Amino acid sequence: MLTVGRINERFALFLSLIANFRKKFGKTLLIRFDKSEIDSVDALLNFAQTRSSYVAQTSLYGYLKTRMGIRYPKAFEDEEMSASITLARWRVYCACVSDFSIFSVATIADASGLGKTDTKKLALYCFSNVIERTFEDSEYAYLSKEVESAFKARVKQVAWDQMGKMENAFKLSPEDLVKYAPVIDDYRERDREIVMNSIRFRWRDIREQYRKRVNASSIVADWKAQT
Repeated sequence: MLTVGRINERFALFLSLIANFRKKFGKTLLIRFDKSEIDSVDALLNFAQTRSSYVAQTSLYGYLKTRMGIRYPKAFEDEEMSASITLARWRVYCACVSDFSIFSVATIADASGLGKTDTKKLALYCFSNVIERTFEDSEYAYLSKEVESAFKARVKQVAWDQMGKMENAFKLSPEDLVKYAPVIDDYRERDREIVMNSIRFRWRDIREQYRKRVNASSIVADWKAQT
């Protein structure tokens, strides 16, 4: 027979499970089911930041969990290994922001007729602001100048008419996932193709979401009003 104390104990456990579920899956569910229109610069930046974070974290952690198996949870208890994983996550995240900034702005340019010069400016604006939002007052703020410099060099070589098509813009994030994942070199070489494909797969749904929700002319008008 259950006592009042036992019932309360089970109820408390139930609430704890619900809280853990929300903490672990809440953001994922929000990302999956959010259907609101992307019609402003702020909405564009928010989409770029949240999706880049999602892709970077799930791709990196998924790979490490597969490689480490039952040792995976203990990796976060080791101070040196945990620091390596965190830095790798931010490196891959920056690559994701770079790829998505190119893709999203190329898509906007195709739909709105935005000129090449303004397309470059909008891409730089998008990337720089997402990076600034991410690393403001962070111990990893030193990454900002490095990745912004690399992005400026990248946009000079972009064939914008091709970047909104298929996965043409998504070159850096698969490469950097392989490059920065804290695994031994033997794994890095053997796993290269499957690891790169794993992050490419995660981008597919996000590209489709973005295409359905973006209001290119509204974003351009909002950006021009701000600059």
